[in-house]
Amino acid sequence: MTASGHERGDRKRLREWASLTGDTLPAEEAGGEEA
Repeated sequence: MTASGHERGDRKRLREWASLTGDTLPAEEAGGEEA
């Protein structure tokens, strides 16, 4: 079991929630993997 998969899922949920609520995530959260 790898942590990366779980973290990726959490980041995806955070992005989806942010888009639903209209909020923006901190740079460290939003750009973690895509930077």
